[in-house]
Amino acid sequence: GFNALLKIIEEPPPHIKFIFATTEPERVLATIKSRTYHYPFRLVPDDILGKHIKDVVQKENVVLNSEVLNLILRAGGGSPRDSLLVLDQLIIGATNKKIEYNSAVSLLGFTPEKLLDDIVFQLGNKHATDLLKTLDKVLYSGQNPRRFLEDLLTYFRDILLAKLAKDYQKTTDQKKARLDKINEYANMFSTAALIQYADLINKELIAITKAHSVKTHLEILIARMLDMLNSINQLENLSTRVAKLENFL
Repeated sequence: GFNALLKIIEEPPPHIKFIFATTEPERVLATIKSRTYHYPFRLVPDDILGKHIKDVVQKENVVLNSEVLNLILRAGGGSPRDSLLVLDQLIIGATNKKIEYNSAVSLLGFTPEKLLDDIVFQLGNKHATDLLKTLDKVLYSGQNPRRFLEDLLTYFRDILLAKLAKDYQKTTDQKKARLDKINEYANMFSTAALIQYADLINKELIAITKAHSVKTHLEILIARMLDMLNSINQLENLSTRVAKLENFL
């Protein structure tokens, strides 16, 4: 198939401009590459893509808030084509051309904020029994386990950024109530715990594709996170005691 392109590329008719687009440039033959210009395209940043989507919805007379826009950007992953496809789906399911947050979450398969809040709060307070019950709600409400882990990872990422960056509120479009929750959880966990949680969830995202029992995998993940939190707290308490002893001496 590639060799069939050579004739067009080497001797193109004057009225033809040939553009070949691919997501796998490494598979293109050297004979093709040597006769063409290569322009690598990259993912579009959220601020630029967000403005484009706002322009589209304004022309289509569609109403959506910043929370729905963030969902579209997350689902699109930086791709204008994928983001607009997601927007099309939401417009079709909208009532009177107004896209509601809850319906967008349901349609796109994202984990409801209430479940994520419950998981993080119960983890921070070491409520193991409640954690397992909430996990059952996630699984038996039809949530995709992989999507749940991705959403949980994103949530811990937001909490970590809020803890590290004092001006985090200026860099996000999230509502004040959501930011208040994020800041509350940022004070609940240490930086070390948040980093280790993110790393643990990221590894579980890879492992869960080969899991025989998704529920068991997620329950073990919760147990590891609780155990990790206990270990980190013990180390922090020990460090505090050592510091006090050094000051005393």
